[in-house]
Amino acid sequence: MKYMKKFIVVIVVLISITYQFNIIAQEASEEKSVLLKINQYYVLYAYPISPFINDKGVLMLPLRTFTELLGGKITYVPDEHQVDIVFLDRNVIFDLTKEKFYIEAGKIFISAREFFEKFEICFKWDQTNSLVEVSDDRLMKHPLIEAFEGGDVYSDGNNVINNKAFDLISFSIANDTKEPYLKRLTIKAKNISGLDIPEGMEDIHPIFLYNDNTFESESDIRSTRQRQAFNPDQIRTNTYLFGSDENLLAILALGRTIDTRN
Repeated sequence: MKYMKKFIVVIVVLISITYQFNIIAQEASEEKSVLLKINQYYVLYAYPISPFINDKGVLMLPLRTFTELLGGKITYVPDEHQVDIVFLDRNVIFDLTKEKFYIEAGKIFISAREFFEKFEICFKWDQTNSLVEVSDDRLMKHPLIEAFEGGDVYSDGNNVINNKAFDLISFSIANDTKEPYLKRLTIKAKNISGLDIPEGMEDIHPIFLYNDNTFESESDIRSTRQRQAFNPDQIRTNTYLFGSDENLLAILALGRTIDTRN
C-alpha cells in the first residue's frame, strides 16, 4: 500500500479534528495532561478523543484507534455486543456489557489496564511524571507509524542523541487568533535529561496520522524552525499551527534531542 507524505516548509500546516460529541468539543479549549507514552511516542490524541481519566481514576483509551495504532485488527460484533481483536498472535473477544467499558455516541473506550493485561503487555506508572509508560518493541506497528519511521531524516545515522530528553506534560488546542482557518497546538515540555540542552538540539514535535493513509511530520524534511535551549528541569512550550479536517486518526509526539549539524 502506498503512503503519502504532506511536506512542511516553515510552519506545520496540519489537519485537525472534527469533534463528534461534547466531551471532544471540550478538548479544543482545555489544557490536557499527556497521560500515555508507548516506546518513544507520547499519545496526545487518538480518534475520537485523547486518553482520559474517568471518575474512578482509571485511564481510558479509545478502543478501535488504540488497537490499530499498536498494530492490531479489531472487528465489532454488534449482535453479540462484542469486539474481536487480533493482536500479538492472540485472538481476544471483549464483552462490551462489562463495566470496564465506556460507550458514548457509539464510540467504545476501554481501561488501559484491562487492555494491556489481556495481551500480557507490561506497563508502569511513572509517578514522577504522572504518566503510564509502555516499552515494547512489538507495539506501534501501524503502517503509518512504520512509514514515518522509514522517512524520519533525523533517525539516520547518529542524529538522534536522546529519545527520552523531554517529558511532554500537557497540550492544548485552540483557534489561532491571526489565522481564522487554522488551529493552534501548544505542547508544554520539561527537560528531564539532567543536562543543559543547547539551542538547536531540541526536537519536540507532533506527528499527525490520517485515515486517508497520509501522515505529516516536520521530520519529512530538515526543519529550519528555531529550536529553544533548555536548562535542566526547565519547562517551555512549543506551538504549531494546523488546519481542520475530519480525517485525523491520531496525534503522537516525540520528545528527543537531535544533532542537526549532520
